[in-house]
Amino acid sequence: ADLGLHEVGLPIQARAIALRESHGDPQAEGLLNSRTWLAVLTAGTGDTERANEIITEVRSIAANAHGELREVTLRADEVLANMHRRRGEYDAAAIMYRSVADRWDRAGDENSEPQLRALTMLSNVLTSAGRLDEAEPIIRDTVERRRQLLGDDHPSVYLARHQLGRTLYSLDDAEAAENEVR
Repeated sequence: ADLGLHEVGLPIQARAIALRESHGDPQAEGLLNSRTWLAVLTAGTGDTERANEIITEVRSIAANAHGELREVTLRADEVLANMHRRRGEYDAAAIMYRSVADRWDRAGDENSEPQLRALTMLSNVLTSAGRLDEAEPIIRDTVERRRQLLGDDHPSVYLARHQLGRTLYSLDDAEAAENEVR
């Protein structure tokens, strides 16, 4: 039988977790990161209930041991937001993505790739939920931040501008949309 990436990765990640657990602190960031990947792989097999249990436990341990502004906690929250998004729970996903982006900013990582990723995912779920008026200023802000960080010719800037153009077009602003996709 053909095994997908998720099925192949599960035993590897489980072994990495077992090794890390045998060598020390169950709150160590490396172990929590391994458990985060286990949740992602588990979700990929379709077992979203188990994946949600894993990532909720990781998030709780990470927040209690390391705080709300540590990368391991923010990554766990991002995985939880992704799980909400995949289930079509756009309001819950939007709240989490907004929180993650705000906390990256408070952690001193304004305009970092993880913060911009959270903002992009926020705009995507708002767009999926049909909340284009809310998504448009976030997309516009993300375009500007990416331009400042990466320069006008970077592929990420192009993709962000394309997303803005599609959103503007959907908002019946064809002229502004055309300016963005040029």
